[in-house]
Amino acid sequence: MYIPDQFREEDLGVLQDFMERFNFATLVTQKSGELIASHLPFVLDRSAGAYGALRAHLAKKNSQFEHLQAGH
Repeated sequence: MYIPDQFREEDLGVLQDFMERFNFATLVTQKSGELIASHLPFVLDRSAGAYGALRAHLAKKNSQFEHLQAGH
C-alpha cells in the first residue's frame, strides 16, 4: 500500500503506543470467496519478539473460528 511520506510513521514506540490506545480492530478471513469479519479487542504484548505481538480472543462459537482452524 502506498503511504505518502508525510503520513508514514516508522517509530516503533509511537506505533505501539497507538495500538495500545486504540486497541479495537477488525479481523478478516476469507474462504471460498466468503469474507467474515469480527470486531475484537486486542492486547499488545511488547515483550514478544522484536516488534511485539497482538493477542485477541475469538469465541469458538464465532463462525470465523472455523476459518482460522482450517488455516484460512
